[in-house]
Amino acid sequence: MVRELVKHGLKAWGVELRHYPLFRRAIHVLVRTGVKPTFVQVGANNGIDFDDFFAVVSSYDLPGLVIEPVPYYFEALAQAYKRHRQIVPVQVALHPTDRSATLYRANPDKLKLGWQHGLGSFSREHLIKHGVPADAIMAEHVPCMPLAEVVDTYLPQGTNVDILMTDTEGFDGEILGMVDFRRIRPKIIKFEAKHLPPETLAHIEQRLAEEGYLIERGPEDYVAVEPTLAGRFRYLQASLR
Repeated sequence: MVRELVKHGLKAWGVELRHYPLFRRAIHVLVRTGVKPTFVQVGANNGIDFDDFFAVVSSYDLPGLVIEPVPYYFEALAQAYKRHRQIVPVQVALHPTDRSATLYRANPDKLKLGWQHGLGSFSREHLIKHGVPADAIMAEHVPCMPLAEVVDTYLPQGTNVDILMTDTEGFDGEILGMVDFRRIRPKIIKFEAKHLPPETLAHIEQRLAEEGYLIERGPEDYVAVEPTLAGRFRYLQASLR
């Protein structure tokens, strides 16, 4: 109540309070501990659209992997991070078992690309559900690797993944299922939740809770913070579960 009164009072004076997302705040706190966190971003698309992570990476000069299987987007992704020598673009899809798979996306020659060009998915029905006409969907065969193999192949030996991001149009549950917390212990996890079935989302939450993570639930994305980092936020115990 007090916060709302302050917010409206400041707005009357032309000052508007903006939400400082937990994800960015947690990265800031992690960086201030003196650690140079390593990230893995799964479903990076072209590196610019649909999220502000490029700005975060540039601001803190973070090392890591940006992963995108579609050649059309990967070329732009590699170009976006061309000057970031500490960031490795990886052209592969993550999958627990398959070495190749068919991925569906909007055809830029048949559909004016807007937000729909972020809908690359293993499910053709996912694109149709979101308004992409059937004749504007193209299929591409992409190489696949499990998460652990990507980390072992493209990161220096012994490197921990401190920040894990996934945005894979409903495949996020499978990707998080590949995380072996005995080997990879991210301090911050952000994943797209809006396309996940309730039972899948509940399973993810239960697993993260068992590992001690505190979770912030957003309308589109969930953010989980590892307890050793979460302890640095005074408000977390009250606002997160």
